[in-house]
Amino acid sequence: MKNIAAESELFKEITLKIIMAMSDISDQTTNDKVVDIFKSYSGAKDNLIRVRVSSIVFEGRKGQQSTYTCYVTLYLHGSEVNRRADILRNFLKVGAATEIFQRNQMKLSDITKHRDASRNLGRGNVEDRSSFSFSLVMEKSQL
Repeated sequence: MKNIAAESELFKEITLKIIMAMSDISDQTTNDKVVDIFKSYSGAKDNLIRVRVSSIVFEGRKGQQSTYTCYVTLYLHGSEVNRRADILRNFLKVGAATEIFQRNQMKLSDITKHRDASRNLGRGNVEDRSSFSFSLVMEKSQL
């Protein structure tokens, strides 16, 4: 097992595939905008899902296929964050996203309960957000 460097092209390529898959899932569930964790969201007026790929681990190779485990956290911002997190989490949990993941050679592995990740911004302002994590196993063909 070897961690893939976050600066590598492979990490960026896999992260983009995960964001695109989550965007498709959002279109079928909450209709939220999906963005990378590093994109600024300070001016966002709509409900938003920020995707953080914390690590990608190379698990091994079998023939021309390489297997990676991707650890992902979703942060939901906006209104009714806990309700939206429940909707997304349940959509993933019951296998409704299987086809979307399969199109990208991914399979859902583990999923955590959602948690209230709200934070106090000071001066009486609170940013409502919720998060949950999951892992994906991805098989990628070598070129």
